[in-house]
Amino acid sequence: MLTEMATVIRRRRLEKNLSETRFAKLVKVSPDMLSEIERGELDIDIATFFSIAATLETSCAELADQAQSLSQAKEFSQYRIKRRLTSLKQIANLQKQNQRLKTQLERIKRRRQELILKKEWTAETDQFQWHAQRERSLLALEARLVTVRHHQEEQERFLLRFLANRMSILTNKQTS
Repeated sequence: MLTEMATVIRRRRLEKNLSETRFAKLVKVSPDMLSEIERGELDIDIATFFSIAATLETSCAELADQAQSLSQAKEFSQYRIKRRLTSLKQIANLQKQNQRLKTQLERIKRRRQELILKKEWTAETDQFQWHAQRERSLLALEARLVTVRHHQEEQERFLLRFLANRMSILTNKQTS
């Protein structure tokens, strides 16, 4: 509150158009002491405070009220500044969070695109695999047919040999 009182005294002195030197003579303090009082570096005693109030043609209570009001205004201003800083920090955090979410969204979009491409590739691969499986099945059927034909040929050869053998036996029996 010392700095607020110093501000009020300085304002009131300037309103009265008094120089520091002239005001110091009227209050009966040195100009250096008055300068320290107006900068809020020196706490004043009651006698000096009354002398300042009388020179400024006001009461000590009015100076104290003005200093109190100024103090409250500063506190309110500091409160608003703190709130503003808090709001700015929240905005900055929200912007960071928004940026992170954008990055995640981009990753998700890229991953989705990769999956779509992979799904298309998988669909082509599945189709290729289906054709390959069909070919394998056809080859297996052909192999079975070859095997069956081979067995049929063997059976035919066997039957032919059997028949040839039977015929030669019958022919031999008839000739004998």
